[in-house]
Amino acid sequence: MWNRVAVALAAASLLFVRGALASGQDRAVTPVYTNVEIVSIDSVTRLAVVKNSKGAEETLEFDDSLAGTPGVKAGDRVMLTVRGEPGRRRISAIGGMT
Repeated sequence: MWNRVAVALAAASLLFVRGALASGQDRAVTPVYTNVEIVSIDSVTRLAVVKNSKGAEETLEFDDSLAGTPGVKAGDRVMLTVRGEPGRRRISAIGGMT
């Protein structure tokens, strides 16, 4: 009987750990699409200050895969693809103007 209980507990523990790891990975790689107004953008420092729909400003770093800004300047309204990572959010794509 103890063997069955031990096996059941081990299986439940593995499922719990697997589920926790999977949910953490999904959060890190799942992109978020958001419409923003560009406050400032600098291709040299690879930083953009944006204002979201609620009026809050946020500084975002460019992802390594983002080569540059396709003619985007302060005051433009654009759609960003933002990838959330632990401790920071990064712009992985800049979409068309809205």
